[in-house]
Amino acid sequence: MKKIESLTAEQQARFGEWVERYLKIGLSTESADFEKANAAALRAYELLNLKKPMVILRMGSPYAATFGGALAFWMLKNMKAPDLGAQVRAQVRAQVRDQVWDQVWDQVWAQVRAQVRAQVRAQVGAQVWDQVEAQVGAQVGAQVWDQVEAQVGNQVWAQVGDQVGDQVRAQVRDQVRDQVRDQVRAQVRDQVRDQVRDQVRDQVWDQVWDQVWDQVGDQVRAQENEITRLARDGRWNEYGGQLYHAGWIAFATFMRDVVGVTVDAKFSIEQDLAESCGWVWWHENVLAISDRPAIINRDARHRLHCEDGPAIAYRDGWKLYYVHGVNVPADIIENPESVTVERIGKETNAEVRRVMIERYDAARYLLDSGAHQVQRDDYGILYRKELAGDEPIVMIRVLNSTPEPDGKLTRAQAAEAFGEDAVMRRLNTMRAIGVAVPDEPLFKEYFLRVPPDTRTAHAGAAWSFGKTVDEYAPSIES
Repeated sequence: MKKIESLTAEQQARFGEWVERYLKIGLSTESADFEKANAAALRAYELLNLKKPMVILRMGSPYAATFGGALAFWMLKNMKAPDLGAQVRAQVRAQVRDQVWDQVWDQVWAQVRAQVRAQVRAQVGAQVWDQVEAQVGAQVGAQVWDQVEAQVGNQVWAQVGDQVGDQVRAQVRDQVRDQVRDQVRAQVRDQVRDQVRDQVRDQVWDQVWDQVWDQVGDQVRAQENEITRLARDGRWNEYGGQLYHAGWIAFATFMRDVVGVTVDAKFSIEQDLAESCGWVWWHENVLAISDRPAIINRDARHRLHCEDGPAIAYRDGWKLYYVHGVNVPADIIENPESVTVERIGKETNAEVRRVMIERYDAARYLLDSGAHQVQRDDYGILYRKELAGDEPIVMIRVLNSTPEPDGKLTRAQAAEAFGEDAVMRRLNTMRAIGVAVPDEPLFKEYFLRVPPDTRTAHAGAAWSFGKTVDEYAPSIES
């Protein structure tokens, strides 16, 4: 079969359409289509000749799916009630990190992806491959996988593991875990009932379940650390959904639907999951499917970003806070008054500290933290604040050239900060250009961030205008 060596103008014209389509899918905030996702995931189990999982959870967030999947597994293993417990426990013999994810990866995703790649390579030339990859796959992947999925995945791992502090874990527990317990309890209850109906009559089910939950529920509360450990062990059980490899899905579907390449029918499993839900957690006994986000906020560079709320939030209350792609504690955004000079000084993460300084206001932080006054001249005052593990904050404090009605500094305050000579020069400037001097003039001061190697206020002022010291020497400013 002859390879396709070039794309037609009509096909190339559809690049933008495809990028837009899969960015919309990858960044969708619509509720998940759980029926479609459920059907696609079960096709993967069938492909592996595995039984349908005992419990299929529909959860509100990737965190809830990961923690809830481990919790459901733990509940199934620990059921202790006549007739019910023995039957259930007999089917729950796997570890939380069992072979299903490995099989799903090796025999579904990796194998199918390899087959699709081979099929595309066999049908198109290198130029077409590179062109579609650059114009469609890479553009979608950079915005969805690089900027969103990696951040969400990292936070799931951190919050079920040991990489976050007690305060964050408590916050997540209070906001989400109680809801996860209730959701898992209800869904396990209903689905196990359906599977043991022959052994436990409907009329006694509620009595049996209450006995089970009294035992299991108390243990859930007592065994929080053990369940968290299971969630951590099962963290890597997840794969599939809108955040996973949206760039790859865009690339493969463009080749199939626009270029006309034939691809393996099993590819539809990954495509359907990407187009229907947010995240999937795989296990022999438990399948947990997550909803999509309710909110995704990004900056102009497509990084997660919001300065007045969560950058990404799910319907179950799980929220992540980012400023220009930097993950920060929630209170830095929701309660900026919690940012203090002392807290900034104790922050060891340089990126988070920069955000905190920005929220506090760099000029205010400079003065409140006792920054070193390096030098002063007719152009202003040069300050320097050293920061551990980061470049110093160097700023010049300047007084506006002439008084202004909306100024904040009185004449006395301006003279105290900048010197009487500096104030008099500005007043004389007004007289020189024929402007009446108010009886009670008010001045504005400004702080300008300058390069760390700046040595004088004059040099900093010149730099702010794109000039050298020799070039910047105004006699009168207005």
